Amino acid sequence: MRSSFTLFFFIFCCTSYAQIEFVFDSLANYGAPKREALNKDIERRYRALEAMEGLPAPDFIATSTQGEQYRLDEYLGQVVVLLFWSTRDNFMYMYPNSTPLNQFFEKYSDQGAAIITLCAESEKEISYITNRRTLLFPVIPNAKSYLKEHYGANRHVLPTVLIIDKMGIIRRVYNANHQVFPPIRYTDIFVKVDELLLE
Repeated sequence: MRSSFTLFFFIFCCTSYAQIEFVFDSLANYGAPKREALNKDIERRYRALEAMEGLPAPDFIATSTQGEQYRLDEYLGQVVVLLFWSTRDNFMYMYPNSTPLNQFFEKYSDQGAAIITLCAESEKEISYITNRRTLLFPVIPNAKSYLKEHYGANRHVLPTVLIIDKMGIIRRVYNANHQVFPPIRYTDIFVKVDELLLE
């Protein structure tokens, strides 16, 4: 009797373990095909952005959260860093006062280089970020349609950084989607800007 119970208990435990293992494997793989398809789409869109290196940056006229109007073509003769971001990519949360971006502004604002950031969301949606941080650089909201129309970009490929030379040509594209690409290193951006300022 005891041996039969032991055998039954052993079979039950083995079956249960297999079932539990199956459940955990299923949970681990849940959504994997969707994630893989998304990552492929991100890479496709980023490669399309990367292919714009050597082409003129599309002009825009837009108003910042401070009410000032900006036009990209007015920056001809300067090196420009364009940062495309979204509230969903956590980019602005990494630094309490967006320190590297402020450092860039302070270092280059009187050396012939500028930084402009364009956010996909509305001014209202990003107000909890802009109101709590000391941002020395312009933040332009409602840039979703501009990003999509001219760069084929959606929120999944944000944040993305474009470095534009004095002639208005896109010279380098960086992407900070950590799931697909290595993170942006600000030192690389500074080095590239220094290089373009000497041209």
